[in-house]
Amino acid sequence: MSNYSLTPTSPSPAPTACVLCAASIHPIWTGRAWSAPPKCVACVERDERRDLKRELLAAWGPAMLEQVGPLHYGQAPDDLMSELVAFGERGADREQSAIYLYGPVGTGKTQQLVWMAKRVIRHLASRGQRATECPVVYVRQPSLMHALRSDERPLSYYQRAPWLLLDEMAAEELTPWAMANLNEVIEHRLRWGLPTIYASNFSLRELGTGNARGWDERLVTRMVQQVGQREGGGLIGHFEMSIQRRVKGVSK
Repeated sequence: MSNYSLTPTSPSPAPTACVLCAASIHPIWTGRAWSAPPKCVACVERDERRDLKRELLAAWGPAMLEQVGPLHYGQAPDDLMSELVAFGERGADREQSAIYLYGPVGTGKTQQLVWMAKRVIRHLASRGQRATECPVVYVRQPSLMHALRSDERPLSYYQRAPWLLLDEMAAEELTPWAMANLNEVIEHRLRWGLPTIYASNFSLRELGTGNARGWDERLVTRMVQQVGQREGGGLIGHFEMSIQRRVKGVSK
């Protein structure tokens, strides 16, 4: 990449203020220039939660938003629903510690992640655990990178989260720094068997063959280990969501 530099080529400008809460935001070096987003991480996360609730209301209506139960996307079969329910109750095991959802924009991947978060929190509550004791962390990949660059969230926050729901995987080009940090998050979660759910516009095969920008094949290999492989081939927790909102298990 032309004009790209890991080392800043100019002094850091003064911090700016968040447009919503006036918190101080320190500029970050993007590889080509200094950049400071208009909102701090706390406000971004709050807005994302608000936007997610709005999406759920639009898709399900108030009654569905208040209940936890299987989502029905038209003619979607029960295989994904059954897998998500079972995964939410058992967590990770030796064969599988992640589920990976992929498909075009508008197929309900984010809504599925939020439904899963609600399901896990309710399941923990039924066992006497508070959500604050076993947090379910939802984050978009671009927001995760910004939180790490600005030091507003430590790497361990995402590495050690009992549940991590990582949305918009490969939504933007990854720098070597971003790839290294994402690798640390995923490698730690793989090593310790912490449950993770991903959503992306790209399948793992597309990530592994370089069709997504800046992805390392070694990182994709770790994600394949997380979702699990069947004897004789095929991935256990790899699901495609199509534009017709049909959901099917993929064993490619």
